[in-house]
Amino acid sequence: MTTKHSWFKVAFMAAVMTAGGAQVHGVQQPDALSADALLGAALHQEEVEGNLEAAIATYQALLARPGISPALAANALVRMAACYETLGRPEARDVYERLVRDYSNQREQVVTAQARLAAFTARSAESQLPAGVTIRKLDFDAGSNGGVTPWNVSQDGRYLGATDYGTGNAAIVDLRSGEHRNVTDYGNWNVENGFVDVSVISRDGERIAFWHYKDRATEGNLRVVNADGTGERVLLMGEDFDRGWGIPTDWSPDGRYVVVQLEGGIPPGGGHYIDFALVPVDGGEVRVVKTLPLTARHRPKLVFSPDGRYLAYDFPPQAGARQTDLYVLPVTGGQETAVATHPARDTFVGWTPNGDLLFLSDRTGTIDLYRVAVENGRQSGEPQLLKNGAGEIQSFGVSASGALYYSETRDERNGYFASIDFATGRLTSQPVKVTDRFQDSVSMPSWSDDGRYFSYVRHHDGGAAPTVIIRDVASGDERELLPAMTLDGQHAKVRWHPDGRSLLAVGTQRDQSGLGLFRISADTGAAALVDGTAGLGVLDWSPDATWLFYSGGDGANSVFRRNLETGDEQTIYVGGERRTRSYRVSPDGSRIAFVQRPTLRVVPTDSGPFREIVSRQSQPGAFAFSSLNIAWSKDSRYILFVTDKMEGPGQVEDRSALWIVPAEGGEAQRTDLVLPSRIGEISFDPNSDRFAFATDSRRTEFWVMENFLPAQ
Repeated sequence: MTTKHSWFKVAFMAAVMTAGGAQVHGVQQPDALSADALLGAALHQEEVEGNLEAAIATYQALLARPGISPALAANALVRMAACYETLGRPEARDVYERLVRDYSNQREQVVTAQARLAAFTARSAESQLPAGVTIRKLDFDAGSNGGVTPWNVSQDGRYLGATDYGTGNAAIVDLRSGEHRNVTDYGNWNVENGFVDVSVISRDGERIAFWHYKDRATEGNLRVVNADGTGERVLLMGEDFDRGWGIPTDWSPDGRYVVVQLEGGIPPGGGHYIDFALVPVDGGEVRVVKTLPLTARHRPKLVFSPDGRYLAYDFPPQAGARQTDLYVLPVTGGQETAVATHPARDTFVGWTPNGDLLFLSDRTGTIDLYRVAVENGRQSGEPQLLKNGAGEIQSFGVSASGALYYSETRDERNGYFASIDFATGRLTSQPVKVTDRFQDSVSMPSWSDDGRYFSYVRHHDGGAAPTVIIRDVASGDERELLPAMTLDGQHAKVRWHPDGRSLLAVGTQRDQSGLGLFRISADTGAAALVDGTAGLGVLDWSPDATWLFYSGGDGANSVFRRNLETGDEQTIYVGGERRTRSYRVSPDGSRIAFVQRPTLRVVPTDSGPFREIVSRQSQPGAFAFSSLNIAWSKDSRYILFVTDKMEGPGQVEDRSALWIVPAEGGEAQRTDLVLPSRIGEISFDPNSDRFAFATDSRRTEFWVMENFLPAQ
């Protein structure tokens, strides 16, 4: 027996020698035996005798005891699942999922369970699927300069409706030839002629419906064109519904209607509602069948049922919730019906040919694929698990043969150490990874203020919650922390609190009640909500963690600060027509830098006149402002910023570069840190000249899953 379990053995043997009782699998198990000693008995069977079946039975007996502590139960579940794994039995996943579901406050054990669930997910897709099920990669020429983005599949599975964002045109992908062709010709992002956003193909593959506009904010309209490029015409003008932006998502099975989601303006500065509208293709009245609050974080995808009587979609049950539920809505209007409700994030995937719903759900701790039967618009039976660890796939729909077409985008995240000379902009040491333990799954590097600790976020496959790795800088020892909240994957900020014993992070509460700023104990993972009311997609906080800075105002073009202790709020900047982005407060707490395209600006944190530090106009041809990340040097003398694209003579390079500019203004210089992936969060070591930075790139692949539906 290993040393770490020796106390169980001692307790178990002492209890056996002092009490009578029955023999269970050859081990004395008295009625009066303590729960700890019973766990020791199971460990003895598992580790000393190697009798895993007997150990499982003892673990089950322990878990059946009333009143055992959650910590003891979590330990028993971890060990029992490990036994099942060693035996190669599928019950291991069920036990790990039970642990994640029922003992979420036992963070150490939950981290172990999620890691094992992620490992299951990482296995080949074929090994997780029943015999006969196939998954094939779809290969086609996605083009360049933005590429081709598919949206839906024709019923025969041959064509994908798509948008060529490289040129701004509607397109069709032929899955037999692997080629795509544009069916509109508006030139190459010609604003005068307009350009195309979302495009969907009719079920017979004969027509494309798409959203078209002249610029990014006005004159939006829904159009239809034949697959050969002829017969283009306007079906709906967005301005007629006080809506400038729309998303066509499907055609009715008979080809008579296109369903479109209409939104006011371009969110979040536009309207506050989303309309589901049925648009007749051959003339007639446009009919709005549902109006819902517009949430910038969630836009549903509506799809007709095979018989054309219903529309299915997913949507949060309340504003701001991370949870989403499935709904079935009659096309004639009226009350929608919730399906397969659960306090989890459920995502609609498609209708099966016989009218059941497919959906993704993270209800077990990983994102899995389910099917639920639907009759006459209502749920009929319990959801059935079809595929473990499906992950965050993007569905293009289900063909008439029952094949699911989808894309899978993998985020490749890494963290690096490097050193830089601010005077020259040259790296004095080349980037090296912050860890070799985890491949393409690391983000948000951060040092504590005293330099004793270094942390980074670890992302898991299969939808398992991100965890935080905390490194003791002196010893190099690392431990994994599961926060008692869910780190936000899109706006994840995780940095050390000034006290050095906790972290500040953006994420959601476990009840999925919306984004907030949390303070996380570095020892236990306990999470306390600090602030949940600001526009948390764009924010930062003062070095002493007393002030929160965030965007607001009309068009999110202003900067506010709120005292996190008193709740007092002040406006420190108002100006410009564009939204403010990418906040970062200087280490001395005196200034905040932010982007208001096409400029980088600095304003005092207690309000005052702003200073324009650098703009694209001041250095024409040097860079193109896109989405930027900002950092300050440790002495607050320099600002580092990141550009996503660099311009050269007659070309634009899709590379990310780090730049330096004096905080008082002056010419910005590009450093020699230039990468094909985006440069993200930057953190400086308080005790050396090193800094850490994150990188992020995405790779999208296209797949089809066949023969996976149960026989009907």
